Amino acid sequence: MTELLEKDGKIIFLEEFPFMKPARLDMEEHADELMSLISPLAPDEIEHLMNKNCFSLGIKVKTKIDEHHDLFGLVFSLES
Repeated sequence: MTELLEKDGKIIFLEEFPFMKPARLDMEEHADELMSLISPLAPDEIEHLMNKNCFSLGIKVKTKIDEHHDLFGLVFSLES
């Protein structure tokens, strides 16, 4: 990512936490295959990985999706 990001560029993550697998009825016929590709990370894990790779967290916001989980927005920039 460091090679792709332009100077003063930002990387934005939107992640629900805790991740909730959609009900089978809400998914199309390839749902199992698609879900096997997903490996959600907790916002703290994303933050740790990005910090480890020379990115700094600029903005972190959280909003309720429902009574069970939240949506996080994290904005990172490359450390100078």
